[in-house]
Amino acid sequence: MKRLYLLLGLLVLAIVAARFKSSIRKIIPPVAGEFMNHQTVAQRLQQYGRAARGRMERHFAEAKVRADSLYQEIRIRLAELPLEKPDGR
Repeated sequence: MKRLYLLLGLLVLAIVAARFKSSIRKIIPPVAGEFMNHQTVAQRLQQYGRAARGRMERHFAEAKVRADSLYQEIRIRLAELPLEKPDGR
């Protein structure tokens, strides 16, 4: 019986949301914007980079690894090779 009430409640919620979709779309972005502060990767690195490096420095030293050598640029070249047709054409 609880499942029936739950499904009925979800159905009513879906109908109300469909009816007031335009109003909901106007309300949600400003409210969500307060909680979701979009920043770029560069901004986050500037914000947290020094502190994170300081916390990880000891671990890198214990592992005898230079932190600046971990993320070296890697270049990959892809080649597309055509498939041969079974009859040799």
